[in-house]
Amino acid sequence: MVYEICVEAYWLLNVCMNWILLWNVRELLQIPCNGKRCLAGAALGGMIATGFLYGTVLDLPLWLYDLLVIMIQCGAVAIMACYTFRIRSLQLGVRVMTYLGTGTILAGGCITVLDRVIHIHSAWPVLAIAGAVTWIRTIWNRKEQRRKEECMLQVRLSADRNTERLVGLLDSGNRLIEPISRRTVSVADRNVVERLCSGEMNTRMRIVPYRSVGRNDGYLTAYRMDEMVVVDSGGVEHHIAKPYVAIAEHAVCNQGTYQIILPYDVLSQ
Repeated sequence: MVYEICVEAYWLLNVCMNWILLWNVRELLQIPCNGKRCLAGAALGGMIATGFLYGTVLDLPLWLYDLLVIMIQCGAVAIMACYTFRIRSLQLGVRVMTYLGTGTILAGGCITVLDRVIHIHSAWPVLAIAGAVTWIRTIWNRKEQRRKEECMLQVRLSADRNTERLVGLLDSGNRLIEPISRRTVSVADRNVVERLCSGEMNTRMRIVPYRSVGRNDGYLTAYRMDEMVVVDSGGVEHHIAKPYVAIAEHAVCNQGTYQIILPYDVLSQ
């Protein structure tokens, strides 16, 4: 049986599928990479994949040809990933290759089901579905990112004539209460509080009880600051006198995006 393959259509199909895979890996791992570089990487992978077609003219045993194809495909995916994401660490490379390999296997499985079970001899339906899912997921991620950015506020915290400029996360779940004054409490990294309260630490200290998942009797050490200024998304400054800031048991954000978690009512004080 002889098949006729349009090389241009085959290349375009591979470019589209590669772009969808690269874009999803970028979104999943939050890798800084623009769309143009993803497209260039997809085109490079498509060129290598199209080159497989010319391997059929080689007079090789079937097992040797299959082994050669698998080796070249793995190398092509690695080259495509390294070019697109500028991979410099082994850990990132392993994660990227795991996601790309899983996506490739799933896409190939769907195409095989279409061909042998549903008898649709085309990969374009899989491509269309994958593209639609990618588009919906991208829109959702962008909305979530904008929502998080709206919750990121500029904060100026003052104590003992020291001032720290921070980025704060407005957290509706932060309902810590200082038991004597009944005022809400922010939570900051230890180094931030220690830099501010360099003098009278004991006179400013309070013990704040809290509850969390798996812990009903936790306690945080909080300190009374002189002033906190929170700038909302509209540029309006909210001045809070004598706010309480507790020291977090762990870093409030491992990525360092923000340094203090603000209570739910900070903009209404």
